[in-house]
Amino acid sequence: MTMQTPFFMNRADLIDLLCAVEKVETLTYVRCGAFVEDEDIDRFETGLDIPWLGKATKDRSSGCDTFLVVPRDVDVALRRVHGRVVVDQLVNPDSVTFTGAGMHRSGVMLFGRVATAYSSPLTRRLMNRFRSVLRRQCKRIKAFYVGPEAEKLWLGGTRLTVALQSAPEFDLSATWRLLSPVGAGNVAPCASRSP
Repeated sequence: MTMQTPFFMNRADLIDLLCAVEKVETLTYVRCGAFVEDEDIDRFETGLDIPWLGKATKDRSSGCDTFLVVPRDVDVALRRVHGRVVVDQLVNPDSVTFTGAGMHRSGVMLFGRVATAYSSPLTRRLMNRFRSVLRRQCKRIKAFYVGPEAEKLWLGGTRLTVALQSAPEFDLSATWRLLSPVGAGNVAPCASRSP
């Protein structure tokens, strides 16, 4: 059973999200992918340490860097496939994945998501933590949660979409802009927010 919660957020929104989630849950973030045997795998003790947080690393949301997220006391299992070390959910059922995505260098915002392929009690707890904060901090527009800063950018004309090459009908619809007062769903930022 796959669960996912998509969102549009810039760096400031993502900092607020992770700050709130990590206030009640101590997490580790390990970059997903297939790595050569002696390659260093990015591992962060807080999502706030991800240097490119809020920057879309590819031209489409599904290609942006994704992190396996686990409570700090849970070990991340690695798989070996054809001489590579693989970090993914296949052997980590007590995890969720986090794709921050965000602003692409072209000025377009790509959606991120928190997702899981499992439904263990620990996984459900993690998903519920992220979803609870998203519901509190963001506005729900169609299928997406939109952070307060992302909403301001969107109302100012920034394109929010799934991929740079997507047709406009896949963008967050401009007609919703007229129905969206700036700042609705806003919450106070966390104390550790960096500029």
